[in-house]
Amino acid sequence: MPFLLTIQIALATALGGLVAGLAAGFFAVSTFDVSAAVTLRAVLVVGLVLVVPYLLVRRRVLSARRTPLLLAGVAGLVIGYLLNPFAWSGRAFFAQSILEPGELSAVIDLAGWLALGSVAVFAAIRAAASRDQALSYES
Repeated sequence: MPFLLTIQIALATALGGLVAGLAAGFFAVSTFDVSAAVTLRAVLVVGLVLVVPYLLVRRRVLSARRTPLLLAGVAGLVIGYLLNPFAWSGRAFFAQSILEPGELSAVIDLAGWLALGSVAVFAAIRAAASRDQALSYES
């Protein structure tokens, strides 16, 4: 498993989730509209979780196989979620819009984070080789 890829995805998604949470918090304080802030955070996180893993995994498609890329991408997403301080209170994604922030909303946010991120990783690895291939010297 490419550990550097895992670390890159983890740090990028954790930092992006932190920025999305801070932006939503600032928006909530300035407009006094918590539901709009939760919606803003969800939209920012959707973009983050779809774009960041896709771009980082896509760069390595020619040099690695599908399974290690998939494992690195999913592991990076999980670690990135766990590093996000807003995830610790259940305010990392969208679940706060349907329930009170807490452990259940944290689990639901993690499930949504992983589902969307996995879609991005699957889309990025579809061109990668599924197994090692022999080099051909034919012209």
